[in-house]
Amino acid sequence: MRDQEVSGYKVDLDTPLEKFLSGGALFVFFIGLFVLKEGYLGGKHSPPSPGLVPYGFGLMVATIVIGLCRFLTDCYYVVVDDEQAIYYRFKFIFYEQVELFKRSTDLEMVAVQGRLKHSKHSRWYQYGVVLIDNRGEQIPFSDEFRHDEGLYQANELAETIGKSLGLPVVCGQSEHRLLVGKERGVIEVTQKAAPDGFGLEPSENNPEIPTILGFIFIFIAIGVFILLFSSM
Repeated sequence: MRDQEVSGYKVDLDTPLEKFLSGGALFVFFIGLFVLKEGYLGGKHSPPSPGLVPYGFGLMVATIVIGLCRFLTDCYYVVVDDEQAIYYRFKFIFYEQVELFKRSTDLEMVAVQGRLKHSKHSRWYQYGVVLIDNRGEQIPFSDEFRHDEGLYQANELAETIGKSLGLPVVCGQSEHRLLVGKERGVIEVTQKAAPDGFGLEPSENNPEIPTILGFIFIFIAIGVFILLFSSM
């Protein structure tokens, strides 16, 4: 941990914690709608259950709480040229914490990873920046950008980060994925056409895991409180 004033190149991606809060709010919201629907209207083969209504409203309150937590949470990384280091910044309401995430000596290179995505009627490629550490692990370090325009954005971002950290950069290729291996202690990378379903691998190098667990504990406590209040 260090002084909260960190100046450098800001990398503001949708972090796992922010995704967790956004997804959690949506999940609880739809569960709440279902419970309210069962309480007021009933199911296809079941009558209304008025006893469920308080639980439905409790879930809606929980949705608002989680949504506020997401709105008041701001997480991003700062790449500091002078130190050739990356800092992680977490802010929740008035609480702020800055800690060292990686130094350039912990990393081998900056690269661009790609994957093929598809929906019912279309398919496209997405590209994102990854950090490759000394073990050959890939650490996602940007949001994903779509199509060839996204490839250009990802390559440009990777070059900026690589220059700041003094690391080599492996730019992505259109409709290709990055393969990383380690042979006799040497990190090797190759580019291959991206198969369906290939994506950026989650990394264990995530400074948000304790925070996510903390939010889970808080939400469980809120849920227990709502259930106890609703049953009174």
